[in-house]
Amino acid sequence: MVFDADVFINPDEFGQYVTFDNGSDPAVVVAAVVDHDLIGRYHAGCAVIYVKEGDLPAAPEYRDQFIVAGTSWRVIRDSKSGPGAILEHGMWSIKIVKDERFTGWT
Repeated sequence: MVFDADVFINPDEFGQYVTFDNGSDPAVVVAAVVDHDLIGRYHAGCAVIYVKEGDLPAAPEYRDQFIVAGTSWRVIRDSKSGPGAILEHGMWSIKIVKDERFTGWT
Protein backbone atom coordinates (compact mmCIF):
# COMPACT_ATOMS: atom_id res chain seq x y z
CA MET A 1 0.00 0.00 0.00
CA VAL A 2 1.35 3.42 -0.94
CA PHE A 3 0.82 6.24 1.54
CA ASP A 4 -0.65 9.28 -0.21
CA ALA A 5 -0.03 12.27 2.08
CA ASP A 6 -1.70 14.69 -0.33
CA VAL A 7 -5.04 12.89 0.00
CA PHE A 8 -4.65 12.31 3.74
CA ILE A 9 -4.14 15.98 4.66
CA ASN A 10 -6.33 17.50 1.94
CA PRO A 11 -8.85 19.86 3.65
CA ASP A 12 -11.51 18.55 1.24
CA GLU A 13 -10.91 15.05 2.62
CA PHE A 14 -9.59 14.56 6.18
CA GLY A 15 -7.48 17.68 6.74
CA GLN A 16 -7.89 21.29 7.75
CA TYR A 17 -5.82 24.44 7.51
CA VAL A 18 -3.70 25.38 10.53
CA THR A 19 -1.07 28.05 11.15
CA PHE A 20 2.47 27.10 12.19
CA ASP A 21 4.65 29.67 13.98
CA ASN A 22 8.08 28.82 15.33
CA GLY A 23 8.91 32.39 16.31
CA SER A 24 11.83 32.60 13.88
CA ASP A 25 10.45 32.14 10.39
CA PRO A 26 7.30 33.86 9.10
CA ALA A 27 4.16 32.00 10.19
CA VAL A 28 2.72 29.72 7.50
CA VAL A 29 -0.72 28.27 6.86
CA VAL A 30 -0.51 24.56 6.05
CA ALA A 31 -2.87 21.67 5.45
CA ALA A 32 -2.83 19.18 8.33
CA VAL A 33 -4.77 16.45 10.06
CA VAL A 34 -5.41 17.06 13.75
CA ASP A 35 -6.14 13.82 15.58
CA HIS A 36 -7.89 14.48 18.89
CA ASP A 37 -9.07 10.87 19.22
CA LEU A 38 -5.71 9.15 19.39
CA ILE A 39 -4.56 10.96 22.54
CA GLY A 40 -7.48 13.20 23.52
CA ARG A 41 -9.49 10.31 24.87
CA TYR A 42 -6.85 9.96 27.59
CA HIS A 43 -5.95 13.63 28.10
CA ALA A 44 -8.32 16.44 27.16
CA GLY A 45 -6.41 19.22 25.44
CA CYS A 46 -3.93 16.87 23.77
CA ALA A 47 -3.69 15.95 20.11
CA VAL A 48 -1.38 14.70 17.40
CA ILE A 49 -1.05 16.80 14.26
CA TYR A 50 0.19 15.45 10.93
CA VAL A 51 1.89 17.78 8.43
CA LYS A 52 3.90 17.09 5.27
CA GLU A 53 7.62 17.68 5.79
CA GLY A 54 7.99 20.18 2.94
CA ASP A 55 5.12 22.37 4.16
CA LEU A 56 6.95 23.63 7.27
CA PRO A 57 9.84 26.12 7.11
CA ALA A 58 11.75 24.20 9.79
CA ALA A 59 11.46 21.08 11.91
CA PRO A 60 8.90 21.56 14.70
CA GLU A 61 10.50 21.99 18.10
CA TYR A 62 9.42 22.24 21.71
CA ARG A 63 6.99 25.17 22.29
CA ASP A 64 6.51 25.97 18.58
CA GLN A 65 2.93 27.06 18.05
CA PHE A 66 0.10 25.75 15.91
CA ILE A 67 -3.17 27.67 15.65
CA VAL A 68 -5.98 25.16 15.16
CA ALA A 69 -9.50 26.54 14.67
CA GLY A 70 -8.47 29.77 16.41
CA THR A 71 -6.91 28.04 19.44
CA SER A 72 -3.19 28.04 20.27
CA TRP A 73 -1.51 24.66 20.68
CA ARG A 74 2.17 24.06 21.53
CA VAL A 75 4.58 21.31 20.55
CA ILE A 76 5.58 19.34 23.62
CA ARG A 77 8.67 17.52 24.77
CA ASP A 78 7.87 14.46 26.83
CA SER A 79 10.42 12.40 28.74
CA LYS A 80 8.14 9.34 28.75
CA SER A 81 7.67 9.02 25.00
CA GLY A 82 10.53 11.01 23.49
CA PRO A 83 10.50 14.03 21.21
CA GLY A 84 7.27 15.85 20.43
CA ALA A 85 7.85 15.72 16.65
CA ILE A 86 8.81 12.63 14.68
CA LEU A 87 9.44 12.55 10.92
CA GLU A 88 8.46 9.37 9.07
CA HIS A 89 8.00 8.86 5.33
CA GLY A 90 7.94 12.61 4.65
CA MET A 91 5.21 13.32 7.23
CA TRP A 92 5.63 14.99 10.63
CA SER A 93 3.74 13.44 13.55
CA ILE A 94 3.67 16.18 16.19
CA LYS A 95 2.34 15.98 19.75
CA ILE A 96 0.59 19.21 20.75
CA VAL A 97 -1.17 20.47 23.87
CA LYS A 98 -3.34 23.44 24.76
CA ASP A 99 -2.20 23.60 28.39
CA GLU A 100 1.53 24.08 28.90
CA ARG A 101 1.26 22.55 32.37
CA PHE A 102 0.85 19.17 30.72
CA THR A 103 2.28 16.34 32.82
CA GLY A 104 2.91 13.60 30.29
CA TRP A 105 1.43 11.06 27.90
CA THR A 106 0.04 7.77 29.15
